[in-house]
Amino acid sequence: MNERSALVTGASSGIGLAVARALRGEGFAVTMVARAPAKLAAAAGQVAEGSGPPVQQLAGSVAEEAFLDDVVAFHTATHGSLDILVNNAGFSHSNKEFTEVTEEEFDRVYNVNVKAIYIAAQEAIPLFKRQGHGCIINTSSTAALRPRPGLAVYCSSKGAV
Repeated sequence: MNERSALVTGASSGIGLAVARALRGEGFAVTMVARAPAKLAAAAGQVAEGSGPPVQQLAGSVAEEAFLDDVVAFHTATHGSLDILVNNAGFSHSNKEFTEVTEEEFDRVYNVNVKAIYIAAQEAIPLFKRQGHGCIINTSSTAALRPRPGLAVYCSSKGAV
């Protein structure tokens, strides 16, 4: 088991991929999480290149509470601890007027962008208390501060973060 470990959601591209790569470069074992299995596998392969701590991957939706529970349990069982949780997964509805956003779209945006952070934190904080340390990093967006037309629900969810 490794001395330091991190779990990164939304890790198959962009900020999440860069964070996973940087954490591994700093000596952290990393569990990468994202929705698309093939894209995640390719990203994990990039992060795992060269020597260093192990890189695991789990594909699924952080909007599903059972999946998040499984992710934290898998990570902890694999590494013996969780030092850093990076909540980076994000989702946006299609570009449309606020009055045209369906309840299902609203729920999906808030479940991924807000509720998943809450659930993951509830899973991680008891581990951090037992370990005596831990860190949670939540990724938001400039859209929280500078709303854009057609993205009201996404912008408000990032404001909630």
